[in-house]
Amino acid sequence: MAKKESAMSFTSRRRALTAAALFVGSALLVSACATTPPPQASTGSPSPRETSTQTAPPEPSLPNESLPPTPSVEPSPSGSPSASPSASAKEVFELSGKGIGQYAFGTAEATVEKALQKRFGEPTGSFLGIQCEMDSKSPYISESDYGSLSVIYSAKDRSKKSARKLAAWGYNIEGGSQAGLSVAGNPPLDVDFVALHKKFPKGTLEETGYGEDAYVFTLPNKIRLLGEGSPNLVAGGRIFDCE
Repeated sequence: MAKKESAMSFTSRRRALTAAALFVGSALLVSACATTPPPQASTGSPSPRETSTQTAPPEPSLPNESLPPTPSVEPSPSGSPSASPSASAKEVFELSGKGIGQYAFGTAEATVEKALQKRFGEPTGSFLGIQCEMDSKSPYISESDYGSLSVIYSAKDRSKKSARKLAAWGYNIEGGSQAGLSVAGNPPLDVDFVALHKKFPKGTLEETGYGEDAYVFTLPNKIRLLGEGSPNLVAGGRIFDCE
């Protein structure tokens, strides 16, 4: 029977759609910017040349032209101070088998989200709903995505109003490392599962059953690496999956 995809798989599809939308939007902006400058250059250039040849007294207009160059705009680069608060938020969150940074599994959702948004900004994607609709015991969960990081919070029941707490995280490493994140123990993420098992003989290598050569390797520190042939996802906390 076909397996119902987990919340993590919904995340990857949302990222693909978001990336496509951003690409189209940026292409439209670039094309719009490319079409606007030509008419400005064509209309403005002939008029000043004609006025300058007809009359000699454009000299009084020179002081007017000398006024604009005064760098009244230059002191306004207040953008640099505005960048300082973002630069100060360079905290690195270590993803571990116990939680995210200083926030252990079981920490209130609002507390973790406040810290993550301070570091990474608003979530790039989200999910809210019952983990597995067909399972009467499945809890109500929420998921927030910050680039390659997905964070899942879970309630104890199926109620949307129930408090949710940090339950799991997933880190998509296909796009390379992400600033502000590190993996506990610094395991090599660019090797196959055979090499991982040799480096960490106390780890556990298991088939996932989701495809040929699909494995999950659990490190001694409880971090899991998943993928086909080699890892493309690092995860910690509860396993959220629907049969």
